[in-house]
Amino acid sequence: MVALVSGCAAEEFGDPCTATDDCAGDAVCPTEGYLQGYCTSTCAPDSTTCGDVYGSEYRCVSQPEFGEASICAKTCSVDLDCPGSLRCSFITGAVGFCSSVQL
Repeated sequence: MVALVSGCAAEEFGDPCTATDDCAGDAVCPTEGYLQGYCTSTCAPDSTTCGDVYGSEYRCVSQPEFGEASICAKTCSVDLDCPGSLRCSFITGAVGFCSSVQL
């Protein structure tokens, strides 16, 4: 299960947050996982939802290490592609994603 606080407000997708109330629209603020402390949204694994909603630079990333739901994450090649203090991490393949957890 994803540990989240419900609500919505000011920050944009990928912006730092401490609670879901800090995030805009349907975005959430995970308390653990790859985007811990950053506004994101959950998604169905292997779906195109992230790209359809947020743009082609986003994809759905599974988080089995954290026992959490999959999340939308921005794709990247290097750290400079990521907002704020997020880092470019690679799980499998050549496509990286922006993460608050260095893998």
